[in-house]
Amino acid sequence: MSHLLKSFGNTLEEFYKLSQLLQGELADDIERAEKIGWDQGLLDRIKVDVRTIVGLAARIFRLLTVFVLCPLALVIIGLVRHTPAEPYGLWYVVAAVWTGFVALFGFAIFWRMIPIVKSLHSLPPAVYRMLAQPLWLNVDFLNISASAVFLCYMIASWRFTTSAPIVVFAIALWFLLPLALFIFGREIAFIKVRLVQLILLLLVTGAIAVSPVPVSHYEAWAQREAAQRMRPVDQREVTADWVSLQWFTQEGTPLVWYSGDKARGYRLWTAPGHDPQTNEELKLVQDAGTKDEIVGSFRVRTDAEVAEQLAEEAKNAARRSAEADERAREAIARDQRVNAELREALAREYVYSEDTQTGSKSAVVALMVIDDRGEERAPLRDRVLAVLAESSASQYVTVFRPTFVQSPIFQDLLAGKMSEKGPFKVSDYASYLLVVRTVVVLSKEQAADSVDIVAADATWEVSLIATNDSHRAYGTQIRVRGVGFQGSAAEENATAQALEKLKKIAPLLVRS
Repeated sequence: MSHLLKSFGNTLEEFYKLSQLLQGELADDIERAEKIGWDQGLLDRIKVDVRTIVGLAARIFRLLTVFVLCPLALVIIGLVRHTPAEPYGLWYVVAAVWTGFVALFGFAIFWRMIPIVKSLHSLPPAVYRMLAQPLWLNVDFLNISASAVFLCYMIASWRFTTSAPIVVFAIALWFLLPLALFIFGREIAFIKVRLVQLILLLLVTGAIAVSPVPVSHYEAWAQREAAQRMRPVDQREVTADWVSLQWFTQEGTPLVWYSGDKARGYRLWTAPGHDPQTNEELKLVQDAGTKDEIVGSFRVRTDAEVAEQLAEEAKNAARRSAEADERAREAIARDQRVNAELREALAREYVYSEDTQTGSKSAVVALMVIDDRGEERAPLRDRVLAVLAESSASQYVTVFRPTFVQSPIFQDLLAGKMSEKGPFKVSDYASYLLVVRTVVVLSKEQAADSVDIVAADATWEVSLIATNDSHRAYGTQIRVRGVGFQGSAAEENATAQALEKLKKIAPLLVRS
């Protein structure tokens, strides 16, 4: 083997050097010989050079043919011994790859010969054929050997039935038709056609090697197409109509074909042929027993599908219910977060500080003193708070800011409306709201000594409102008149009298 490879290397090196030399000189020698009437001495020298280069090329192609024939023998042995389910083992792939490499290498060698062969066309026809024929024969031997390997690779899993003669005839035409070009003297065209054939076989072989679809699918497709063109039939799948399907004629002739089995499931058809998915040959429903077995399988599968569908629907309903519950919880949590944020914002706006709450919340009474314009009177509120603290055991505190007086929540409390529905609950800060609304009307009076004095008619509306339900727990009015030489003196006199009366009713404002 090493001697063979060494000889091949030496031949290849010698061929390369000689081809380089002849590509530049041979055309000139032939042209010069033609001009001088084919001088025998010059023609003999040309013959020697051409025989040498052709001999080297022929030897290379013979060795390459041997390199292809050895894998072809292995492939044929594999085709004889392989099981139909495993047509493409590792050695098939190795043989195809090696053959493709050898064939392409051979045509690369021949490509260097094309300029020389074109120059030989100027020689007399008899001389040209004598010199070039060994080259054509050896090139064609290599082509036929490589094509045989690729064809064996491609048809390894074909099931030759009625299509076998057609396949053999097609292969024969594949090899013999290009010879017509050679016979008519079109050697360059002949070798180009052979090269195209070899490349096509190589591409198809590669496609088969990497394709996820088995070759048997293409075979079945070709058989179905041929059968459809020769004898068109209405081969329709009627599996979905198995309940209402007419299986037999009145005379008992079967009308239905099927594919598959009990484990994989059945498919029903209206005409013979092959299953387009599995390429399985369709079988005829021969008798009622076969029909009952197929129908029973359909019923079992239908019941299982219905049960699975019901289980899936129940699962989906449970999932939807869980999602709805989750959305409801998220909505509640979101509302709670929004309400908490709003409550905190309102608390910062309405409430001084929760530290003002001391003791039990049920005893907290928030004091608000407002005038006839609806504005809080802070100084008067502090005096009222002091009077109540002296005369009552109840817990009166200042909880709410002046902005609370302007809020709709406070207005609802005064109007006796519920205030516990919003995010801000007054009952969280005080159990009762003691509201003192003051109205002062000033007037002038004429004394006996003709000195002007001012009268202040003051009305205090005292209301004790429960914050949890807005009901009025206590309510009264305090009316007093104060006089003085100026308005402030008269108002202060009226305020002092009102505070005295408030001190007397303070026990009625006690809540515990």
